[in-house]
Amino acid sequence: MLATSDEGKWHIERADGFLDLNMIDQARRELEQVNPFERRYDNYIYAALRLALADARWGNAAQFARTLISRSHTREPDLYVRLAYAVRRAEGIEAARIILLQVLKRFPKIAVIPFNLACYACRLGHPDEAMAYLKKAFKLDPGLREDALDDEDLQPIRERLED
Repeated sequence: MLATSDEGKWHIERADGFLDLNMIDQARRELEQVNPFERRYDNYIYAALRLALADARWGNAAQFARTLISRSHTREPDLYVRLAYAVRRAEGIEAARIILLQVLKRFPKIAVIPFNLACYACRLGHPDEAMAYLKKAFKLDPGLREDALDDEDLQPIRERLED
């Protein structure tokens, strides 16, 4: 298996650290230091995905997520969530909804999937569907109730959440 050089790993780790601190420009500079040949490796693509999301480059983020998923990372629900997040902004809510509907049964214990589906349903004008997804999400993670009260996507059903 091919791997990133020690120098490449160092720049990627620094970029990840900068992203953890929301220092986007510094993270970008670190990733620019990675040898172009090594940019095809998964650890670089993960960091580039994080940077693209932080930098609101939705199309790039979606492509990075799709690349990782296509490379047998299909057991990582976070990649599908990130893909849907980027696709929502690049292509629209319906496209993002389709992604999460396709993985909902594969990851039945990942609360953020039904939570995001609730947001999409609400935005698409389906409040009852949104509530059904939220109930599922809250059952998996009761802490999401607080997030739901602050989520702008769920504003149309906020009064139903306060019960």
